[in-house]
Amino acid sequence: MLDGSDEHYRDGASRVLDFLLLEWAHGIGARTVDFGGIEPFLSQGIFQRKRKLASRAVLGPTHLGAHRLWWHARRDTPAVRDFLVANPVVEIVGRDRLRAVYFHDETRPPRLDLARTHEGIDEVRSLALDEFFAR
Repeated sequence: MLDGSDEHYRDGASRVLDFLLLEWAHGIGARTVDFGGIEPFLSQGIFQRKRKLASRAVLGPTHLGAHRLWWHARRDTPAVRDFLVANPVVEIVGRDRLRAVYFHDETRPPRLDLARTHEGIDEVRSLALDEFFAR
């Protein structure tokens, strides 16, 4: 994007790039296109954009796909709970299956409005925050 101009995001030019990339890949006979990695949050705009392109979620084919990130919230506060509910995650199950995890508690329902319908994420888990923080 020229000079990082917001105009190109507002006028849709940035969205066209994905489609042009797919058209080019099809024209040269490529069977796959690597759209690059993202953070494991369903709420990320990049994740949602890739989902709309009917892409498949997979562990990275490069050396990065073998790395794992373990994170845990150290404090149980209203702000942390708000963040976890607002940002469902994708977790790895077994060696290579992906699953969506929706957090919730008695006052915060799971954020099911965030579509997890993405080829490659075939399972869903609902996790109570009290259970999460008890670990």
